[in-house]
Amino acid sequence: MDRPIDIPRRVLLVDDDREICKSWAEVLQSEGWEVDACYDGEAVHEKVESFDPSVVVLDLRFPKGDGLDVLDDLRSSRPWTNVVVITGHGEEQDAIACVNKGAFAYLKKVVSNSALLEKCEAARKSVPEMLLAFHKWYGALPDPDRVVFQTASGRVTGRQLMEEIRRQSPLGREFLERVASTAVELVVNRL
Repeated sequence: MDRPIDIPRRVLLVDDDREICKSWAEVLQSEGWEVDACYDGEAVHEKVESFDPSVVVLDLRFPKGDGLDVLDDLRSSRPWTNVVVITGHGEEQDAIACVNKGAFAYLKKVVSNSALLEKCEAARKSVPEMLLAFHKWYGALPDPDRVVFQTASGRVTGRQLMEEIRRQSPLGREFLERVASTAVELVVNRL
């Protein structure tokens, strides 16, 4: 029997308050989380690509960027990475906007250590295993533009396939499940 994919305990903290990041990092690391931080919105995309977190803890207000813009970027470029928004400046309309944009959770500062750990763990566990497995497969491709797949609608590259999964739904879950069930059906029919 296959073991379930172990979704890593890896979190990126995005907040301009370095003391808060340090405090949260200590709490998370004490529970086995790998932690990295960045302190403005401009650095998030690059840091996410290099660190590959399963969870991002995001403030809404910081220099060089807006938290809602960062959330939009994360939802479109990394649908498998869950975002927990923690802010001290948010209003009710910010909470609604965050939820509508696909944030996993929205919390107001000051957040207890147990609430931080609970939300990060819940966000990590809610990453669909199939989607994470596909992401790992895609990340291991030496050149996604040179790997070509024959689909019912024609030939596509690995990059095109990943883009289609991202477009299909907020997490790509339904599309990926259809792809997997079709692949199983094809294998069974060949046997």
